[in-house]
Amino acid sequence: MLNSVVLESIAGIVACFAMVALLTSSIHEALASSRGWRARDLFRGLARVLNSKETDLAGESAGKKTSADILLWLYNHALINPRGDGTARALTEIKTKPSYIEPLQFADALLELIHQLPGETLSSKVENGIADPQLKLFLLGVATRTQAETGKVRDELVRWFNNSMDRISGDYKRDAQTYTFLIALLVAVLFNIDFFYLFKSLWLHPLSAEQYQLIANAHEGSATRVLEALPLGWSDEVWSGHTQDWLVRESGWVVTATSALFGAPFWFDLLGRVTRLKGVGEQPGAGKAESRNA
Repeated sequence: MLNSVVLESIAGIVACFAMVALLTSSIHEALASSRGWRARDLFRGLARVLNSKETDLAGESAGKKTSADILLWLYNHALINPRGDGTARALTEIKTKPSYIEPLQFADALLELIHQLPGETLSSKVENGIADPQLKLFLLGVATRTQAETGKVRDELVRWFNNSMDRISGDYKRDAQTYTFLIALLVAVLFNIDFFYLFKSLWLHPLSAEQYQLIANAHEGSATRVLEALPLGWSDEVWSGHTQDWLVRESGWVVTATSALFGAPFWFDLLGRVTRLKGVGEQPGAGKAESRNA
């Protein structure tokens, strides 16, 4: 059975990883919001879905709507971009971009555009008004499969949009993982969160009761308080290390940064399991107290 030192060491490391992941996610969310990364990636992803580019010029081609025209129409539409003024004449003039688009609203806006195209039927409108061959072929297939019933067409467009957003979300998550690792590595260097040194310190110098209680309740406290309770940070002794020590330390930073990729919820859940495991069994002195009360 695992002894107290082992569990305390594991709890300390897990709590440290949880705090690093929490700090990293907070910094990443702040950057994503301030820099508009979600809105930017959504716009670029939707442009790829429609076979358009941000640098494409809007303007009808032989009386047909190009992909740039369609994208510009959508981002000028109040259903898609309610915060925009709807006056942009080029993709580069769109100043406000949404971070999320409701699938049904996307379908309604696109249908509204198609109904304004010349033609008597849905198929003829698509044939006469859409310039991009792939998009035209897709919309003609939708019209054929649904027999041009508005409700079914809307459902098909919603499903197409959702499938496209799954791929766009995958691209965003891959980029987010890269940013998360870089931010976590920066946090690990700034606070000198070396996994190997932390494990060695916790093993040789077990946590006090107050330190362990703070770590066990890490989800209720602040990240800085939990990190302060652990043997982390820079000191004169750290700076005087040999080259080999620095190589180990840098490897420890990388391990710490990698842990942030699992996310704070994963580490908080694991921390709860570890602390519950340590608390299994009767507490020392509990039996004597019960006998005295009897």
